[in-house]
Amino acid sequence: MDILSGGLLPAIFIAMRVTIGMFCTT
Repeated sequence: MDILSGGLLPAIFIAMRVTIGMFCTT
């Protein structure tokens, strides 16, 4: 459950950053 406790926010942040990066590259 540690992933949901301290890894959920970073995961969302990375996912959003990757999505923004893909949009920026296009």
